Amino acid sequence: MAAYRGWRGRRRAGGFTELRGRLLPVKDELPAPGDSDSDGDSEGPDDPDPEFLDAEEIDGGARQVKSWRVPSTRVIIKTKDSTEYIVNGSFPLDDPWWSVNVKVKVYQSRFYAIGPPSYELDDDSLGEVSILPLFLHKCNVPDVFTKDFLDWLPRDPPVTFSTLRELANDFDMEEGKNILPYLQNLSSPGAFVFLSLEIPLVMKYLPRLLPSKVRSLFLLDSNDQKSPGECQCNLLYDLERMLADDPWKLGFGLILYRELHLCGCEASWESFLHCEDLLVRIPSLQINALIIYNELKKKCMELGDTYVELSDLNTAVTNAQDMPVEDAWEALEFLKTQEIVVMEQKRIFLYRWYWYEMHIAEYIQNIVQREPWSLDVYEEDVFGNISSPHERLNNADEQGTSNGETAAHCSDNGDGSGCAPAERCSTQLDADQKKAVRMILANPVTVISGKGGCGKTTVVSQVFKSMMKKENEEVEKACKALEEDIDASEEWFCDAMTSNPDHSNSIRVLLTAPTGKAASLLKKKTDLPAATLHQVTCSYSAWRKLDNDQVKWKFSNVEALVVDEASLVSVRMFSAVLKLLYSYGKLAKLVILGDVRQLPSIEPGNLLADVFAALSRLNWAIELKTNHRAESQLIVDNATRISHQFDVEFDAYVHIDGHNSSAMANGDKKFILVSLAHDADLSTAISTLLKNGPGLEDDKHSQFIAFRRNDCLLINEVCCKHYSKHTMKNHKNKFQFLCDDKVCCTKNAYVKDLVSRPRNSSNKLITSSSSQMVTISQPQPQFEEARILLDNSVLESGDQANKEVEEDDRLCNGEIFFVVNVSKFLKCCF
Repeated sequence: MAAYRGWRGRRRAGGFTELRGRLLPVKDELPAPGDSDSDGDSEGPDDPDPEFLDAEEIDGGARQVKSWRVPSTRVIIKTKDSTEYIVNGSFPLDDPWWSVNVKVKVYQSRFYAIGPPSYELDDDSLGEVSILPLFLHKCNVPDVFTKDFLDWLPRDPPVTFSTLRELANDFDMEEGKNILPYLQNLSSPGAFVFLSLEIPLVMKYLPRLLPSKVRSLFLLDSNDQKSPGECQCNLLYDLERMLADDPWKLGFGLILYRELHLCGCEASWESFLHCEDLLVRIPSLQINALIIYNELKKKCMELGDTYVELSDLNTAVTNAQDMPVEDAWEALEFLKTQEIVVMEQKRIFLYRWYWYEMHIAEYIQNIVQREPWSLDVYEEDVFGNISSPHERLNNADEQGTSNGETAAHCSDNGDGSGCAPAERCSTQLDADQKKAVRMILANPVTVISGKGGCGKTTVVSQVFKSMMKKENEEVEKACKALEEDIDASEEWFCDAMTSNPDHSNSIRVLLTAPTGKAASLLKKKTDLPAATLHQVTCSYSAWRKLDNDQVKWKFSNVEALVVDEASLVSVRMFSAVLKLLYSYGKLAKLVILGDVRQLPSIEPGNLLADVFAALSRLNWAIELKTNHRAESQLIVDNATRISHQFDVEFDAYVHIDGHNSSAMANGDKKFILVSLAHDADLSTAISTLLKNGPGLEDDKHSQFIAFRRNDCLLINEVCCKHYSKHTMKNHKNKFQFLCDDKVCCTKNAYVKDLVSRPRNSSNKLITSSSSQMVTISQPQPQFEEARILLDNSVLESGDQANKEVEEDDRLCNGEIFFVVNVSKFLKCCF
């Protein structure tokens, strides 16, 4: 067993150089071509990656460590032979008192880091003439204290980080000037520097094992920590002990969660290979377990399953890793004992994913057995009152009112009172849609599958809207009857749109989707409450932290849950939401929508396909097959081809070579392949398409998708010049937004946070004597134009004065808007 060390002696192809030396201060310099511009980069250090907790982690109050993309930077490394190397790479720490060890490769006379560095505090560096003043300055020590301390400081022996605190204490005792609070302040680098003296293994290995977590673990974002002091330090001490005694445990997130209550942290096998001197101290049994676990995760991600056949895993490990079969079996048994995997028959499951699926089955069974939520709605109530937003829009057009006129008229009135109610018109449902309606009314759980345009959302929304309309009518009748009674309580004088006089703000029917954009679209299409699945879990987590029994959870009254785009939902997220809404809500009806032929979630598991197959046997699942959208059949067919990972078919071909282009396809072509000659640049190709390409006549309908940031910037610049007749940046190299510009959100945000966010340190907004309103418009082809008003009239305390902004109004990543009004307030705040 001890003979297997297949990882030893491995080297990356292409060769590299290992640099070991001290970091030197880098003088401020202009960004190189291609670097981030002055307006910031959405992928910079201030953009943490989203974190998702499961129900157990939320209930258990797990310690969550944010993931950050460490931005690429340029540092100078001075080796022992006094040679200085300028290296490009990701360095979470770049102060000149750190020594680093990093592997680099040379490309066009430049050095680039291969993988993350390891760190060590250069204790003696503080004795250098320039380093101590720089360190005191970064710790925000007042200049007068710095000068006096440097004058007082003995010349022999030289000061070190190990002795600095003692010297600072002596300075306070003799001179009465205390600089220790500045040195130990958590917002300054001093606190972490002194801590690093006690955690050398953490400094050496953690940046390589958990590179995306070091920014949070190293207290580099103390403003984001609610109580970063002793608690965070204790965590680093625990990690130091773990690295000294059982470093293999960092490769298993479940063990870190059970022992340190830490979630979202797990070192990959690839990361361990960057720490060869650490691997030497890990026993062969745990080495083999890490390798098998890595292979299991890779196979599950590749196949999209939560398990791997035992024979396939054995083959992968013994062949690719050259591991003896006996050692592989022993490592598998170790993983089973540690509850990292579950062995069921001849399948090996990832432990968490196994239980996610088990919990989904359990809570679906609980919903079935719970007292049913009887919808007091009949088929004719639904079939006779279906009117989609698209139909209302068409009806408004027939009456001579355009989208823009309607939206402008509503916004001018402020409260929407000037908007005339749209006429209702019935629509004819196909046989499958009628059957789906009956299933929702009769069954506690229903799964509806179908391609886009089959009417899944329309059917679901109308069922619940019919129910709410009927309840509103009954409440209104009761209210009017009681209002005639002179002794009636005031609580009965209620709005006709309120379905429950006691819980007017409670959410009973909740529509959800995996992304913010999809949830926002659901809300616009149905006029029902909608949220992302992540919002549900985050809301519960925030409610638990309140620890106030008098405050009810926002979703505690949810009785029906609708999950749209379920093929994109992971079993982890669905399991969490299902458990929370059943255990802490009143969930009694579940409706799942999606397309079983779409590719599943990027995480292991295929939620929609599995649930659809299981419930089809009970006749609780149905597939809608009729496309109700006016789309090309080729688009629908190609969607099926993509889901089966087949090549798509094109109905036209266009070649652009920068000189002579082939004839452009006409407007009835929907799937066009555009080929570029080797010497044709992207800018020329985009300009050619904008001039003659079908569907690109105006910016309300045109859309380009690119996979590289530089390509996106280039396409946006060309399109901005073509459609808006100006460049994206002004003469000061700042982004400029003008009326009629098309803009895309790159982050999720609540509108209420944007209109109430303080704009300077005094918590007062930067105001303007001109227009106080910023308006962006979001046209939807199938619905009325949506407008979002960002009001500047906010109190100095940060309270929101604009009552029109609803609590759940969101700007979602990927949503498209048009600027319809620009004020000075917008220019100085965004």
